[in-house]
Amino acid sequence: MSLNGALNAAVSGLQAQSNALSVISTNIANASTTGYSSEDSNFDSLVNGATGAQNNSTDYGGSGVQVITSYDMQTIGQQTTTGISTNIALNSQSSNGFFVVTPSPTNPSTSTDLYTRDGSFSQADGGYLQNSSGDYLMGYATDADGTPTSPSVGQLSALAPVYVPPTVAAIATTSATLVANLPAGLGTYAENAADSSVADTTTSSLTAIDSLGNSQTVSETWTNLGDNNWILSLGSPGNAAGTTTTGTTSPNTYQLTFSDDGTLTSIESGDSGFTAAGITNGTAITGTTISVTLTPTGDNGAAAQTIALDLSGMTLQAATNSTNSIQVTTNTTDGALGGLLSSIAISSTGVVSATYANSSANSSSTTVDVAQVPLATFADEEALTAISGSTFAVSTTSGSPTLVTAGTDGTGGLTDSAVNASTTDTSAQFDNMISAEQAYSAAAQVVTYDGKMFDSLIQAVA
Repeated sequence: MSLNGALNAAVSGLQAQSNALSVISTNIANASTTGYSSEDSNFDSLVNGATGAQNNSTDYGGSGVQVITSYDMQTIGQQTTTGISTNIALNSQSSNGFFVVTPSPTNPSTSTDLYTRDGSFSQADGGYLQNSSGDYLMGYATDADGTPTSPSVGQLSALAPVYVPPTVAAIATTSATLVANLPAGLGTYAENAADSSVADTTTSSLTAIDSLGNSQTVSETWTNLGDNNWILSLGSPGNAAGTTTTGTTSPNTYQLTFSDDGTLTSIESGDSGFTAAGITNGTAITGTTISVTLTPTGDNGAAAQTIALDLSGMTLQAATNSTNSIQVTTNTTDGALGGLLSSIAISSTGVVSATYANSSANSSSTTVDVAQVPLATFADEEALTAISGSTFAVSTTSGSPTLVTAGTDGTGGLTDSAVNASTTDTSAQFDNMISAEQAYSAAAQVVTYDGKMFDSLIQAVA
């Protein structure tokens, strides 16, 4: 080996170990960085193409070493609980999956879509979810039941920054369910006509919310016609206090017929009231769900609404209460008043749900789904281009992302109120640091002795 070859090899060793030490320093500095993937130093020998050990040359020209760095993408950091509901962590037992983000204004990337395991998302002032780097979490917009509204699910073009509205508009009631037992021993309409002291009716009510968020109450009067036939008379909608009529109800009269074992068998509808013989010119209804339309009148500017009232759970049996009145088991409606955001939750499959403090028809709050967060997987995630230790971009060799639901394709489910810690093992990094320091010192010694040999050679020819 020539002295120049020895010197070049030693200098390459110094450079390589310096780069390795830089990698170690970066890893240690990011030991607490959320979602950070530690970087590895891989040493690769440089071989002189003209002469070398492989051709048994006696004039070995020397080689050297270079460092190629890569990120440990096969390891996901351990989950750390944060108590912040919008923080989300990947399953640390998984080896795949990235959140899709779009860069913040300060991110140097020119790519529209980036990929990260930094799940430290929180709601910014504008209602969007951003992580600690300022990058925006991407997902599919959904309807209130969590169904994506885009026809292009599975494509990057279908994604948009996840937005959680700070308020929710009123949701008008569209369906209701009444499960109750009518008292078989109640007096009949004909008996009441002969003797007004004989009770032939019992009452319940339906509470609905209109498009403006007003609570409307519709009275339900049940009249026993006898022979297992009952009339349901719906009153006009009125305000919650019951002091003002706000609209009309149509159809407003229904005849229910029960079998001899108390099971509901048929329903007819009408708008002209009834007689002892029942509804005149009634319209038969298919099934046991009736459609009731509430039409606003006067100063009520709400939209007309049609409510599907499910009566399939109605029965006719002897009453077990002393008042011989209707016994209601279930009386629910959907819809909700407008309200302010109170909390956000993210499911294991990535469904983002927002809860608003208001009054729904059945509770003091309303929860709606606003987005579905997918995960991106790659054919070769090791080939992703690093933008930072936590954010990556697609390269020509990584392959295009495949968007999947969390918990599928090797991704594992998500955990809210948690983040993934850095994958840096500080003890291993200190071991690597010692090895790098020793190798650097040894290479420096080679440079020193090579210099002495040059001095000897110069003195010999001087």
